[in-house]
Amino acid sequence: MPFRFDSNVKVTTLSSLTNSDETFFLYEMYNTGFGKNGSFISNYYGYWSSKRDGFVHIGSRNRYREKYVLSGVNLKAGTVIRTPNINDSEINNYLIQRTPDDWISKFGYSIFVLLVDMHKFKYTQIKREMWFGNDSAGLNGGVAQALYEEVVDISSTMTLMKIRRLGFHDYFNPMYKFSTVFIFRNRGGHCLWQNEFLKPFSTGVWISMFIILLLISISIKVINWTEVKYLKSICSYSLVSTILITISILCQQGSPILPRYITSRFVLFVVLTLSFILYNYYTSSIVSALLNTKPKELTTFRDLIRTGLQLGIQMAPYTLVIFQRNMNEDLQTIRRLIFPEKGKPHVWNLTEGLEKVRIGGSAYHVESGYAYSVISKTFDPQAICEISDKIALIPPSMLPYWLKKDAPYRNLFKLSLRRIEEVGLVQRNRKIWEKEKPPCLSNTILLSVGLDQIFIALFLLVVGYFISCSIMFLEICYVTYVKKKQHQQ
Repeated sequence: MPFRFDSNVKVTTLSSLTNSDETFFLYEMYNTGFGKNGSFISNYYGYWSSKRDGFVHIGSRNRYREKYVLSGVNLKAGTVIRTPNINDSEINNYLIQRTPDDWISKFGYSIFVLLVDMHKFKYTQIKREMWFGNDSAGLNGGVAQALYEEVVDISSTMTLMKIRRLGFHDYFNPMYKFSTVFIFRNRGGHCLWQNEFLKPFSTGVWISMFIILLLISISIKVINWTEVKYLKSICSYSLVSTILITISILCQQGSPILPRYITSRFVLFVVLTLSFILYNYYTSSIVSALLNTKPKELTTFRDLIRTGLQLGIQMAPYTLVIFQRNMNEDLQTIRRLIFPEKGKPHVWNLTEGLEKVRIGGSAYHVESGYAYSVISKTFDPQAICEISDKIALIPPSMLPYWLKKDAPYRNLFKLSLRRIEEVGLVQRNRKIWEKEKPPCLSNTILLSVGLDQIFIALFLLVVGYFISCSIMFLEICYVTYVKKKQHQQ
C-alpha cells in the first residue's frame, strides 16, 4: 500500500460490542519503502475498552525502536566525486581509500555505512560532479537536483547549508569541519614607509633625546668658548660642529676631538655614558623584537593582493560560483590575477599547488583538509612554521547531511546519526579524515632583513645626499657671487 515510512496512520477494528463492554483494536500502518522494495507493516498498537475506561497501549512506546529495521529496502544514495575516471562499479571501493581527494564524500560515506549497518537496508550509489547547480537554490544540477527530482532518495555526502536552499532541502547533524583557504608561506610582510628605527623608543623619549641633544651641544659650545676666551685654548668649533660631535657620540662613533681641559673631558665622559646606556636599550629592543615577534598575519584579501604572490586555485565548483556572484572589489581583483586575460589560468592540482607554496612566492587556494595531509609529509619544519591560512573564501563551518524537504527517512536518520555521534564513532572518523594544521616544532623563526625593511634608511641616505648636494651647489653659487662682486670692486 502507498504509505510513507513516516506516516502516522492508525486503523481501528471493532473487537466486541456488548451492553457492558465496547472494545476497539488499534493498528499502526506504514511502509518501510514504498516503491523501493519495502514492506507494508501493520503493528498492533493497543486497544480501547469502555470497561477499562480508556486506551491501553501494547508493546514499546519508542517509535524509533519499532521502525528501526529497514530490511529489504533498496535506496539510491547520491554522492559527489570530482576525481575523473571513477566507474559506477568502483565508487564504493574508491570512497574508502585514504587518498587526499574527495574527502567530504569519503567522510560522509564512512558515516553512511554505519547507518546501513544499523538499519539493514541496501543501497546503490549514484555519483555527480557537484553538490549544487548554479542557480540561487542550486536545483539545476548536482546532487541537489537529483534529490529534488527524487532520482536519489538520500545523500551519502555532506554539503554547505545556505539560506536560499532551506525551502527545498532539510539539513541535519552537522559533522564535517570544512574550510577553503589561501595557503602560503608568510615570511613577514613590511610596509615600505613603516619606520622600524623609531619603534624602540616612545614619542616622549625621542622628543626628550632631541632636547638633550640641543642642550649638550649648546653646553659644549659654551664650554669651548670659555676655554678659548679665558684659558687661551686653540681649539675652537662652531655650534653646528658641536651638534655633529654630539650626534657622533650618541651613535657610538666616538668623538673626533680630545678636549684638553678637565671640564670638557668630564662633559665628554657624561655624554659617552649616556650614549652607552641609550644605545644598549635601543639595540636590545630591536633584537628582542626580531627574536620573539612572529610575522604579522595577513587576514584580508587586500593584504594578499599586496604581497605580490602568484595566486592559484584548486578547481572546485564552489570556488567558481563565489567568483561569479561575489562582486567584492578585492575578490574580483584576485579573480583577475588567477584568470588573467592573457596567458594560462593559474589552476593547479594539489601536488603542483603545494609544491609552489613550499618553494615560496605563491599562494594556493584549496580545502584545508586536503592541504594539511600533504604539508605534514612534504614540508620541512621551517616551512611549516611559516604557513599562513587565515584568508578564506569560505569561512570554517560544519557540513551537515541533507535530504529533500520532508523526506520520509529524515527523523530516523537524524536520531541514528545522533546515536553514532554519542558513542564516539564520528570522532573516530574525524581523526581519520579531518586533518589539522601541522604544529610548528621549531622554537625560533628566522626572519631575513630585506630591502623593504631597510628602505627608510636608504631613503634617508638618498635624501641626505640630495640635500648635501643642494647645499654645496648653493655654497658654490654664493662664493662665486662674492668673488665676482669683490672683483668688480
